[in-house]
Amino acid sequence: MKSIKRFALSAMGVAMLLVLTGCVNVDKTTGQPTGFIWNTIGAPMAEAIKYFATDKGLGFGVAIIIVTIIVRLIILPLGIYQSWKATLHSEKMNALKHVLEPHQTRLKEATTQEEKLEAQQALFAAQKEHGISMFGGVGCFP
Repeated sequence: MKSIKRFALSAMGVAMLLVLTGCVNVDKTTGQPTGFIWNTIGAPMAEAIKYFATDKGLGFGVAIIIVTIIVRLIILPLGIYQSWKATLHSEKMNALKHVLEPHQTRLKEATTQEEKLEAQQALFAAQKEHGISMFGGVGCFP
C-alpha cells in the first residue's frame, strides 16, 4: 500500500512538473503549439482570453484578469479544504501537546545519535498512535 502511494505521489509530481513548466510541442510547419498539455489546459485558456479580448471587446489585459479570476474560483475549494485541514491538524497538535511534549524534550536533550534516534522513533510512534502526522497540516499530505 505504501509503495502504491509513493508511486502515485511520484507520478503526480512528474505530471505537475510537465504541466507547470508549460512543456508543449511545437509543430515545425505551422509553428503552433500541440500536445496533450496544450490541448487540455493551454488552448482553452487562450481561447477564453481571445473570446473576452476580441469578441467582447474588453482588451487583452481585462481578458487575462477575467480568466485569472475564473481559474482562482475553480481552485478555491482546494484552498478552503487545505486551510480547514491545517486548522484541524493544529487543533489536534494542541490537544495532544501534553502527550508529545515529553518526547520532544527528550529529543532536544539527547546527546548521542542513538538517543536521538530512539527519541524520534518514540515521538513518531506516539503521533501514529493518536492518528496525527508530522506533515498532516501541510498541503496534500495526509
